Amino acid sequence: MLPSPESKSCRDVSRILSIYSYDDSHRSSFNAFDEYVIRQLRSLLFFRNYKSSLREWPGKILCLKKFKLLRVLMLTDFDFRNSKCSPLRTVGKLVYFKYLSFLNSSLEELPSSVGDLKNLQTLDIRVRGDINIPNVLWKLTQLRHLYFPLHKIRKQDAVKKLRLHGLNELELMRYFDTTFCETNDLMTLRKLRVFHGRVIVKDLEELMTTVISRGSSLELFWLNVSSRKIL
Repeated sequence: MLPSPESKSCRDVSRILSIYSYDDSHRSSFNAFDEYVIRQLRSLLFFRNYKSSLREWPGKILCLKKFKLLRVLMLTDFDFRNSKCSPLRTVGKLVYFKYLSFLNSSLEELPSSVGDLKNLQTLDIRVRGDINIPNVLWKLTQLRHLYFPLHKIRKQDAVKKLRLHGLNELELMRYFDTTFCETNDLMTLRKLRVFHGRVIVKDLEELMTTVISRGSSLELFWLNVSSRKIL
């Protein structure tokens, strides 16, 4: 249920908008908000009701470029693969972003413009299925929390692994995978405290040597060893 756009309290103090599930009534309610309310929003949270069969992104109710001061965007359990009106086209222009999550959503490719989000502190790309990730994560110099996908990562460059050197503020990283990520870059992540990684047997020695060489700053170290690459 969305607050009434005519409400004075909504006009004066609204900073967070959360929408649980989605249907045509949400669309009409959201369109009723005026430009003033939209400009004041700092957090925008979308959650799909697990009982609903509708997973396509409701693109017509949202144009991200209007939310110029947005800090937090959560898009949970949506399907962007066939969306003609994806909000991701303009995501790189939202320079104040600090938190961006696609948890449980279906996404074919992370837009390269994510690399322009210089203030981003948390990036959650634990999406459903495989995803293509451009080699731009190293540009997110203020990133503190990074959640890699649970499934296969497709890279634009089939030879080079994802570069992480430059993430000097990173404190937590989950689902790091030696198949897709550059192991030697772990040496440069001096503030890393929590590490959750997956490694194939042939890369195990290199990974452990790198972790030991970087010192004992890790507070939590969790490793899943596999005999083969993710196919």
